[in-house]
Amino acid sequence: MAIDNVFEAVSHDFGKGKIPCVIIGGLAVNFYQYNRQTTDVDFLICKEDFARACDGLKKLGYKLVHQQENFAQFETNKKGLMDVDLMFVDKETLGEILKDAQEIIIRGNIFLVPSLWNLIALKLHSSKGSKFRELKDLLDVVLLAKMNNVDVHGEKFRDFCLKYGNDDLYRKVVEHSPK
Repeated sequence: MAIDNVFEAVSHDFGKGKIPCVIIGGLAVNFYQYNRQTTDVDFLICKEDFARACDGLKKLGYKLVHQQENFAQFETNKKGLMDVDLMFVDKETLGEILKDAQEIIIRGNIFLVPSLWNLIALKLHSSKGSKFRELKDLLDVVLLAKMNNVDVHGEKFRDFCLKYGNDDLYRKVVEHSPK
């Protein structure tokens, strides 16, 4: 089977229950009405599936270029294949995210994106303790909230931010959000 795009490749290797995943990052953000450019595809998978995902991506011509405890980056020079980032969570967390996930069709392949609230939770969580991630992910949170009419000034959002982020992140989101 000739595979000419990352979506077909991942759908073929990860899909059909082989490696459960959801699209996160720029493509998921775009699903929720905030248009953001992206140069890679980000997937959230169960940590225990990483070895199989890594093997599958390497067979497609990807090279593992960076790995941390809960994150890995893959690059390729093959035409049509965008670079891939994998973020890992435990099986229970992925299961909870999959319950509320929304279907999205990309280049004829069905994928899942987290619910708006789960995507915001992931962005808040990844912002904790990383100034680089905070810059990028907090902008996403602010604009996702704006584009989807989330009341960032209300108690529900504040409690949510404290659960998945912290008080400092909450204050920054409110500070940069329209009133």
